[in-house]
Amino acid sequence: MKIFNSVAQMKLATIKAGQYVETFGYYTKGDAGAARYLVVASQAADGYGDHVLVNGTVAVLQVGADVDSAKFGVIYGGSTDQTVALESAIIYLSNTGFYLNISNTVKANIDVSDVNVRIKGDGELQSFTRTSSALRVTAEFNTATAVSAIVTVTQTVGARSEATVSKITAAGHALVVGDVVKVISEDVIPTTTISEGCRNGEWGVVLDVVGNDVYINRVLEETYTTTPKIASLTNTNCDIQLKITSTDGNLTAGSAIAIVRGFLRPTLNLDLQNNDGVGLAIHGCYQTTGFISIKNLTNDTASGMYGYGVIEAGTGLSGITINQTGSCRHAYTTGVASKTDTAIYTYGESWCSNIKGKAQGASSNAWDTHSQGNGIVFDGVEAYGVQSMFQSRSRNTRFLHPTGSDMLFFAQVRNSDT
Repeated sequence: MKIFNSVAQMKLATIKAGQYVETFGYYTKGDAGAARYLVVASQAADGYGDHVLVNGTVAVLQVGADVDSAKFGVIYGGSTDQTVALESAIIYLSNTGFYLNISNTVKANIDVSDVNVRIKGDGELQSFTRTSSALRVTAEFNTATAVSAIVTVTQTVGARSEATVSKITAAGHALVVGDVVKVISEDVIPTTTISEGCRNGEWGVVLDVVGNDVYINRVLEETYTTTPKIASLTNTNCDIQLKITSTDGNLTAGSAIAIVRGFLRPTLNLDLQNNDGVGLAIHGCYQTTGFISIKNLTNDTASGMYGYGVIEAGTGLSGITINQTGSCRHAYTTGVASKTDTAIYTYGESWCSNIKGKAQGASSNAWDTHSQGNGIVFDGVEAYGVQSMFQSRSRNTRFLHPTGSDMLFFAQVRNSDT
């Protein structure tokens, strides 16, 4: 087996396909980028997970465990933008089942779509450009199918006994039992006022399929008046365990340090610090779980989503614990992503999330819902040194067993049993 001091040295070698080679480092010997490669015949190479050698063969990184970012050429501790290397690493590892490990401080504005995302580490991701999110990951919904009818039925569906559910007629659909689906309506448009702008869109799970009829596990609450559609969420993995910070704050209203869109059951264990906008924005995800630490989000104004810890738009059944310290406006709230964003991710209210945690130093209502929300449960939350404990502007909000030094409730109640 041939061994080289660096990737650059390896690329200058003539090696036949079928041989394994190793490097002592990525740029220099001992720089943490040491790796093993398999040389294969000529193929397209991206320069990160694989490298073209001088004779046209390609050295392909061998992955048998979680991989440190340094093996993809990521430079830790510097001031240069490492976005390209980190994005290439995430894509390369997407279908391996292994995690990308970030073991030191690195600067980037990662934005990847439609790949499995598994990131962890004791290091820190810092935004390279202060006006962009440090991390933005997006999965997708399958192609939406037009719906011709939505009716409530009571009958035996799937393996269940008699139940009252919604039957949706959608000719030519490709849905199967177990799919997580979202029913949306195209009458949700950007010109609708923001307080009412994301009503028509609801989650469900397919219980049974009979021809063009799809039975989902609940009775839909909304009225779909214009070209309703149904789409299923792809089963794309998202598991991120990382500290992420903004660079000297982020002055764009509503811009989040981290944005997660369209994932089925993502796991997020994040430490988010230092931003003028949002800490974490979760859009159109189903059953998000995790622990979110929020610190130092500037509350510059009551509008524009400055200083919001975690904001959910169009989500379903999240189970999140939040620990907020330092400056912040709300530790948690619901809302919309943008009045100009008509993507399926933000259609519909955030539905039936279960929120736990402690807020310390929030300058407004620690635990909050805007009008876009239905069935949000705050379970045993705490608040200390805040303006007030709680504000509800959504439907069917429940606030269970609160504790803390600031128990004042401020509620704008709309169709609520708060």
